Amino acid sequence: MIKFFRKVRRRLLGKNQFTRYIIYAIGEIILVVIGILIALQVNNWNAEQKSEKQRQSLISDLKEEIQKGHSQFNLFKRLNTIYITSDSILQLIQEGEITEKEYRENKELLFPMFSRQQENLFLMGDQAEKFIKTETAEIILQKRSEYSEKYEQLLYYLKLYQSTVANLKSNMNRVSENQNEFMQYMLDHYPWFYASDSLSIEKAIAFSLKNTNYKTRVKLFRRNYDLLNKSVTSARASQAVVMGELVRLHSGKVSDIENAFSELGYLPMKLVSCADDSTEIRQANLFQFNPIYNATDHPVNIHRLDPKYRIFETFELPSKGFVVFGQAEGTLFQVDENEQCAKRFKVKRSSYLIVD
Repeated sequence: MIKFFRKVRRRLLGKNQFTRYIIYAIGEIILVVIGILIALQVNNWNAEQKSEKQRQSLISDLKEEIQKGHSQFNLFKRLNTIYITSDSILQLIQEGEITEKEYRENKELLFPMFSRQQENLFLMGDQAEKFIKTETAEIILQKRSEYSEKYEQLLYYLKLYQSTVANLKSNMNRVSENQNEFMQYMLDHYPWFYASDSLSIEKAIAFSLKNTNYKTRVKLFRRNYDLLNKSVTSARASQAVVMGELVRLHSGKVSDIENAFSELGYLPMKLVSCADDSTEIRQANLFQFNPIYNATDHPVNIHRLDPKYRIFETFELPSKGFVVFGQAEGTLFQVDENEQCAKRFKVKRSSYLIVD
């Protein structure tokens, strides 16, 4: 091709057609520039295709890591189960509901904040970030500027998830410090604390029944413990939202999002009748966070009802968006149509809601 262009230029010069030669040379330069631009465009397209494959691979890895972490460790559910069991005992101690006979028959009721179950909780807590804070999430957020607007919601949910995991770790440390400080106090002031002979057990029972400082410390421990459980359910719900958004980006099918929530241990909130305004709404003391998804093409208002079926709070759910709500088990949510109740849902433990 170069030899051909050279021959043409020589022929034009040989015929003294200098003007045509100049025009031809300029045209040749333009063709070369166009060729270079096309080559650059092809290279850029190939590079972008390669980068897009890498981004998609990270998205796929993130989904697999969440699924693998849940199936292997199910950390959130285990932490929540330990909390529910332990807090119910601590509440009975705080309110003085455990009798001397019950202490004698079940020694595990003595100082439950130092039980083997609590040791397991803190051992799991030490591994929390390893189990639930995936390395892929870190990489995706570091490369967030490379992701298109399509992934804007996913990046937002990932950042929220990281924040809830950090809060979980912080609350885990607070409970652990509270426990260690209390243990040191007992060791310093009560020599019988770690003894197991009958006399020491009698002193421990008397202490548990009568010592007001003990009940005050139990109350403080429960308060920090409650914050820990809220952070556990918040991190778990945020994880479910990340998974839900990954599925939405892949297929967009509501059934697939339902399956994703189910695989993470969630059940749908119970649908209840709009006509029933007389049944007593019983809310459990257990506060939790739940994932909610608006599958419609428009924003939807959702109402939280008080125990007398009156609207207590109203939230707007973004179109095709996920939110994480915190509420007590037994709370009712209501969705209206034409300012009338269309559907009501009752919050259950580890439940989700999809509005469609």
